[in-house]
Amino acid sequence: MLYSVFNWRSGQYKYFRGTGEERGVRPKPRRLFDGPASRGVPIEEALPLVPSGSVFLGSGMQARGRVAVENGDTSTAEGLGPGAAAAGLGADGTENPLATHPWWTLGLWLGAFAVGTKLAYWLGDAAAKKVR
Repeated sequence: MLYSVFNWRSGQYKYFRGTGEERGVRPKPRRLFDGPASRGVPIEEALPLVPSGSVFLGSGMQARGRVAVENGDTSTAEGLGPGAAAAGLGADGTENPLATHPWWTLGLWLGAFAVGTKLAYWLGDAAAKKVR
């Protein structure tokens, strides 16, 4: 069976050939979900593991075979952590202000917009007076 593991640093898939799944035999889920009301989990926690003893074949831009995770380590490729593409939005273990304080975030953006608008009017008015 061919397995593909996404490498967050290179943006490519690493290919492995390993034993394990045969036709029609799917791996057991590694994580059970709470149902429709669940908040979700990182995709890496739901993917199957690359079997131990698998052989590295190379890498490429498209997934081939089954998408999986190496060694049961959900800290995908070189320790960047699951969801590294969203780093800065809480994926690296830090607090996500967009999720924990959405009204503060909205207020700050609206305040920045108001200040920017006032500054633009002031600069435009000053430039118009200078031209006269």
